[in-house]
Amino acid sequence: FGFLASFIGVITLIQTRDAAMLNTPAGQVIHKFLLVLLACACEHVFMMLSPKKARDRVKKQVVIFKRKHTYVMTWLYIMCFGSFIGYSGSFPKLIVDLFGYLTADGCLQTAGDFVPA
Repeated sequence: FGFLASFIGVITLIQTRDAAMLNTPAGQVIHKFLLVLLACACEHVFMMLSPKKARDRVKKQVVIFKRKHTYVMTWLYIMCFGSFIGYSGSFPKLIVDLFGYLTADGCLQTAGDFVPA
């Protein structure tokens, strides 16, 4: 059923891609939140239609949202790996800014001397 909920969200995205709401940045953000809300609502409806055994398993797992530890560990995970992605994305530029560019003949060219062809 989750696949079907995602399918409904994608179809809605395709059908609303030319909407007037998308002409502003705020409209684009709201549009994405509405799509996620639609997919969540569909998933919730499909979950209520699923067999009792599957619903019972999900109810056992929902208890994690009541634990403070879950939110602390989520925050730490996002901060740790979000920083890693940011650092790894900017590290090559830092190296070029500090040490200059290497030309095809192996000569070092400083950042001030670099002129793109």
